[in-house]
Amino acid sequence: MIYIEGVMFSLALFVLPLINVVFFKYFLLPYLCFILGLGIYSAILRRRLDLLLFSPTYLVLVFVNAGIFLEQFVKEILLRKNSMVWFKPERAKILYN
Repeated sequence: MIYIEGVMFSLALFVLPLINVVFFKYFLLPYLCFILGLGIYSAILRRRLDLLLFSPTYLVLVFVNAGIFLEQFVKEILLRKNSMVWFKPERAKILYN
């Protein structure tokens, strides 16, 4: 169920501007304002200026995350290309002198 919600939201982010720009504006603007509001609230609550400065970058990451989610959905579910490889760098050896 959560997977379907992620697909629907990601599709809405990328398809709505092509269908109706005005509706996209009314869909996206409240969502982005809500996200910025949460960033401002957490910055005030935690008394951290860095949260206030970096909360607008989360707006960009919403689109990046939705794009990656849709790309992987097409690869894994629609094309049935399972990539079961997990990147795992080698551990560095600690030398004791």
